[in-house]
Order: sequence, then C-alpha cells, then structure tokens
Amino acid sequence: MKSASTLYRFCFSGAVALAMFCDTSWAASGCRIDYVIQNQWPGGFTASVTVTNQGDAANGWNVVWNMPANQEVYDLWNGRYRQTGSTVQVRNSFWNAAIPTGGQVQFGFNATKNSSNPVPAGATLNGVACSINGNGPTATPKPPATPAPSPKPTATPTPKPTSAPIPVPDTSACTASYQIVSQWNDGFTAAVTLRNKGPAMQGWRAVWAMPDGQQITQSWNGNYAQTGNQATVTNAPWNGELASGGSVQFGFNGRHSGSNRIPTALSVNGFACSGLAGRNTPPPTPRPTANPTPQPTATPPPTPPATPTPKPPT
Repeated sequence: MKSASTLYRFCFSGAVALAMFCDTSWAASGCRIDYVIQNQWPGGFTASVTVTNQGDAANGWNVVWNMPANQEVYDLWNGRYRQTGSTVQVRNSFWNAAIPTGGQVQFGFNATKNSSNPVPAGATLNGVACSINGNGPTATPKPPATPAPSPKPTATPTPKPTSAPIPVPDTSACTASYQIVSQWNDGFTAAVTLRNKGPAMQGWRAVWAMPDGQQITQSWNGNYAQTGNQATVTNAPWNGELASGGSVQFGFNGRHSGSNRIPTALSVNGFACSGLAGRNTPPPTPRPTANPTPQPTATPPPTPPATPTPKPPT
C-alpha cells in the first residue's frame, strides 16, 4: 500500500489510454498555471500555458482542465495532447519531462471557439489542483530546510596542459533551409525546409527573427503569426507528425523595404537548428588585375632585291 504522500497519474501509449497507474513519487504541495490568450480571431485563438511547480521535483507531468465554452484544441506544441469532450489532457514531450521545485514548463496551442472564449476555472498537475491566473488553491508552505554544514576549503589542483581540442560534431536537433524563390520591388516568396534530426515530433513550431523587418502576408503548409520582427509558423493539421530523419516544407509571401536578407538563426520547438549561420556573408571582392604594357615590335630590315647574273654574249 502506497503512503498518502505518493501520487498517481494515468499513463498513455500513443493515442490509447491504458488502464494502469504510474508511481511518480511526487509529493506535491501546489502548483500555479498562467493561461494567456495570445491571439484570437472569429472562430479560433492561440493560447500559451505556463506551469510552475510549487512542490517536489517532478519527472513527467500531466496537466488536465475543462474547456468552459466547448473550445477544441487542434494543434499543440511543447507537449502531447488529448481531448475528450470538454476535457483536455496535455503531457510532457521527451525533452521537457523534468520540472524542478520552483521550475516552470510552457506549452501552447491553437483551438477553435464559438462566440465566447473564457479562461478555464481550474486545472490539475499530476492530480494536484492548481491555481489559474492567481485564482484557486495555493501552495502549502514547507518548513525551512536545515542548512547543510559549510564545506571545508580544499586545495586547488594545478591544471595540467591539455591537448588540442577535438572538433565537436554537429549535435543540433534539426537543420533548416531558407530559400528566396522569387523577389520583386517590395515583395518576395520564400520556402523553408525543416529536417528533424532528433526523436519524432507530434507538432512543430518554427520561430525566427526577420533581419530587415520583412512582414509575412500569406503562408501555406503552416499557420503563421508575426509580432514585430519575430515570425512563427506552426504545423498545419495534416503535417504535424515529423518522424526522426523526416522533413517538412512550408512557404510564404512577404513584404520587404529594399533589403531582404535571410535569417541567421531558426529554432523548432525551442531547439536551435543548424544550416543558416553565415548564409548572408558576401563573397570576397575580386582584386583588379593590372593590364600588361604592350611591348613595341621590332621592324625587320628590308630585304635587298637580288642582282641578276650577267650572261656572256653568244
């Protein structure tokens, strides 16, 4: 029999919920959730959710809430979601499972809505009730920990000379290709290809900064949003799954004001991609080659005409 301080959560495998429990060994005393609607339009919206762990460190998390006005999630990043009726469940991705005490994790999503779009009234983290935007249960304060004894100073070892560093291979989680397909006076068309070098992704989100203030006006194979110079493109409903070693491409039209450099950095789901750095470096200017001074050609002396040999009279 487990103690009362041990919590349990449902485990999931793919899209099927398994009727079993997992011991998280997480004695939580509270949590806080900040639910922010970043953008909305007729029929839909984008939201950002920040979870703050006010209990013991957790290795694996599961956030559950009820949509108060029948909103339906159709796209999510930095987590994996499941919605049944009005109940939404979001669990960690492979890279953000650990939340230390006082630590935070953030995910976002796109969803449909009707005329109203109220914020959920409550949520849970691994079965523990959380406050939302300051409303709801608060964390139970813990007694202060006994300070550890001060460590004794130790002698600093003399550093030994090291050999030349070994080149580190590229370990980025993805590569990106940004190509300007066509360009005119104040506009352009671009194509972006993302290649996943890590584990499979269930939903992707590409973010970059426009170096010359370019503005996206239309996109395809992805949903775009732009605030100032920061552009964001998330997957369309049909291309959210990105297998390990797989690639996906989206394109867009944009406006520019004369200069139209490509970005030097791009990230997918918070991980920096390689492939763009240095692409705007201009080629070296060739040095002019001096023209050789022509040399005068010597005029050959005229050849004298041959003198005929006289013949004796006959």
